[in-house]
Amino acid sequence: MFRCHIIKDDILYLEIDVNYEFGGSFKKGKKIVDEIKDYINKMKIDLKKGKIVLTCSGVIIGSIILTNINSGITKENITYVPNFKNTITYIAKEDNKTEENKIQIGNSNENVSENKSQESNSTTSTNNVKTKINNQSSQKITISNQSQPNNSSTKTNNTQVSTSNNSTITSGSSSMQSNQIISGTTVTIHRSNGSVITIDLEEYVIGVVAAEMPASFNSEALKAQSILARTYALKAKSTGKTLTDTVSTQAYIDAGQMQSKWGSSYNTYYNKIKNAVEYTKGQYLAYNGNYIEALYHSTNNGKTESSLDVFGNYYPYLVSVTSDYDKFASSYLRTTTMDLNTISSKLGINLSSDSIIEVINYTDGNNIKEITIAGYTFTGKQVRETLGLRSADFDISINDSTASITTRGYGHGVGMSQYGANGMANAGYNYQSILSHYYPGTTLSK
Repeated sequence: MFRCHIIKDDILYLEIDVNYEFGGSFKKGKKIVDEIKDYINKMKIDLKKGKIVLTCSGVIIGSIILTNINSGITKENITYVPNFKNTITYIAKEDNKTEENKIQIGNSNENVSENKSQESNSTTSTNNVKTKINNQSSQKITISNQSQPNNSSTKTNNTQVSTSNNSTITSGSSSMQSNQIISGTTVTIHRSNGSVITIDLEEYVIGVVAAEMPASFNSEALKAQSILARTYALKAKSTGKTLTDTVSTQAYIDAGQMQSKWGSSYNTYYNKIKNAVEYTKGQYLAYNGNYIEALYHSTNNGKTESSLDVFGNYYPYLVSVTSDYDKFASSYLRTTTMDLNTISSKLGINLSSDSIIEVINYTDGNNIKEITIAGYTFTGKQVRETLGLRSADFDISINDSTASITTRGYGHGVGMSQYGANGMANAGYNYQSILSHYYPGTTLSK
């Protein structure tokens, strides 16, 4: 019933899931008092004061006052105070932009500004979100809150993508029993605005899929992404790794940011992603009984990369596989122009129109492994990261004082290609087939 919560000045704020409460799945026989009590017990919340504020889509709909803090939450011990005047304003400030997208959700103004930017491929961190209560006392609160398939693949009858999740591979053991209970699991997210939130795992997965993959993608691709997001979170939790809301781990956005991103399509897209997450609820990918390193990326050059070539660690399920659908993706090919002085400064060389550029060798995924530029040897990964290129499959053409750099693919290239997965899904492959193709030898577990 509740999506998330925050605690400020010892007051508990509970956000009601509008889709759960008003979408037909609410358990009518259960009273709100019991729902609150169950949520508080589940999240292990310590109520220091006897006040609970209820919000729905940002609107403060009322407060529950405990007449006796020591008597707990019972029907006899609460007083409900309706309130439809105060609102919460979500301010989402996107990186690399000077303007703020504001969503004012209130009693008399329920207009959501439509995000005009299309689903672009962004490496920047997730939007920071701050929440404040607009009332006479101006009290403020902060939410501590991404081929060619095998012939044996099964078929079914049936754009913003982060460049890559997880810039490094987690170390440490993540072994677990096959009958592990995932239901009721929560995750803690350290957000870009400095706040920290703890939410239900499945709610977190919805936020990750919404941030990491275009909601317009095929539902089978969204299901595959859901499983990867869940697997990544479970492994992080088992190893003690801190989850953020950026691509340093996995991008994540909340309901307010989804509304800003999708505008009038919010309900359609939210429900589409929610359905994909619920369909795969509790499912994760394992290898030899352990959570896999659930790496994924936006697009590649027609083949994925091996983890050994990119990160220096070998995993039998993170090897190079074909991904020909990527070549038809809008994010596949890009050409940018860069000043020679800029390249020279960043690489620490003296690049001129007479300089020789030669590729020494390639990775299994046909990305540049080593390259000499003006007499200096670099890895393709070094050049990509230093110059901020979209991938390590690139061509450099020098013309007078500038260089034209053409890249194929977007991201580190390891694991599932999100655009490749969508291509497979559109061709009729289900999410199980997509995952088994990109992560050979793994097991879909629950």
